[in-house]
Amino acid sequence: MTTTRENLIRLLEHRKKETLPRGDFLPSAVLVPLFLQNGRFHLLFTQRSMLVNDHKGQISFPGGRWEDSDGNLKTTALRETEEELGIRRENVELLGELGELVTPSGYHITPYVGIIPHPYAYQLNAEEIAGIIEVPLEHLLEPQNLRLERGVFFNSQTEMPYFQYQHHVIWGATGRITRELVELILEDRRKQASEDSLKNALAFQYRPKGNSSSTPKTLETPPYN
Repeated sequence: MTTTRENLIRLLEHRKKETLPRGDFLPSAVLVPLFLQNGRFHLLFTQRSMLVNDHKGQISFPGGRWEDSDGNLKTTALRETEEELGIRRENVELLGELGELVTPSGYHITPYVGIIPHPYAYQLNAEEIAGIIEVPLEHLLEPQNLRLERGVFFNSQTEMPYFQYQHHVIWGATGRITRELVELILEDRRKQASEDSLKNALAFQYRPKGNSSSTPKTLETPPYN
């Protein structure tokens, strides 16, 4: 089952939305960039340089802190992506939001999912970004590529996701954002598979008796009641 742009828009529009109090956390936003290669979606991650103040060397999504001139957090995500990777904001198609989250480093993050062109002539900001990592979405959907570990998060024990891709480990806030997107897609696939199984069962139950080569009769309204 292939994930499509339309699937993603629907899933993001209908996901359960909860507002997370901002409190003293710094408002910020990231872009979760998707691109199509050979008809299948990939996720674009960045590896932060050792020159940045926070999360040195970690794998992340492009993004950063809200600035007064941004106006809104969507603009923050697009501005930061352009500054870090050289992806012009008019080249990004925003599809929707994922859940807000906070980090121990003091940020309140709003993630925006968007589609970017591929291939693209990235222009990396060397002060912030050491490199990019392109991961097939289907790889992230495979359960063997995710491990869950118990850890302390804001003084509480919680389950932390770690995605493995080649020698890279995607964890922390980026891992949590990635897991939410993955779970949305997997739950939709499970639901679709269940509906397909029901349709097949009904088609088998109400097919004509006798000659198996007969053309099945189409029921306009299956007798559910």
